Amino acid sequence: MTKKYRIKASEGFSEDTTRGNKGAYGELLVCADLLKKGYSVFRAIGPNSPIDIIALKDGKIEMIVPYQLDGLEG
Repeated sequence: MTKKYRIKASEGFSEDTTRGNKGAYGELLVCADLLKKGYSVFRAIGPNSPIDIIALKDGKIEMIVPYQLDGLEG
């Protein structure tokens, strides 16, 4: 089962920041948070993966798709 991970990360970007860069930044924030919580974290390499992040802790695998609370208008 895929978990949605809510983040608010699109504030403070310049007007020319692309949607893709905002998304990558949000994914990295999620990865950092998971690492702080003791997970091993793996990120997708390609842009067309159905799962963005896989996190592993205590033998349990979490498949994660981060999404923005405040949108990703670019």
